[in-house]
Amino acid sequence: MKIFLKRIYLRENFTIGCLQVVLSGKYESEFISTSALKPHPRGGVWTTLCDTIEPHAIAWEDIPLIGQKRGERIAGQTAIAEGTYRIVLRESKTYKRHMPTLVGVPEFRNVVLRTGKTVEQTRGDILVGHLFRADGGHPSDNPRLEDSRQTFNLLFRLIDEAIDYGENVWLTASSPKRWTYPMC
Repeated sequence: MKIFLKRIYLRENFTIGCLQVVLSGKYESEFISTSALKPHPRGGVWTTLCDTIEPHAIAWEDIPLIGQKRGERIAGQTAIAEGTYRIVLRESKTYKRHMPTLVGVPEFRNVVLRTGKTVEQTRGDILVGHLFRADGGHPSDNPRLEDSRQTFNLLFRLIDEAIDYGENVWLTASSPKRWTYPMC
């Protein structure tokens, strides 16, 4: 199974993205309605699963941001670098349960996909849910995730199901060259 984290909006202290899931097509997931799935050009089927909030995405290879050296990571305040990372279900001492954990992230340990509602709750992890769209404002003005627990449970079941079928699960994080509207 492949998961794509497409970062789409950047602010000073957070990044908003959307999570897309590509199922291999070797099995039919009982957790996603087949009407929500679309054929993927490289095989399998895909769907946009949810929105994400993560810490600020720094320019790892590009021009450094003001006040930071190129690639300088600030614990709990910096998003992972763009790239592809394996996801495993690992027992977490913090959350006292198995959590989807990214493996092999340079300069990071124990980055997980998890529940949460606000930017302040990220602590370096990737929060999943659906962005609350307040009347008259853009969701990035004061981002808040809703349905985070339900979204996390669905994502966890998909990852667990793929692993049970003998598949590796990979997350690819990418950022656009230019940060723009609209949201996913």
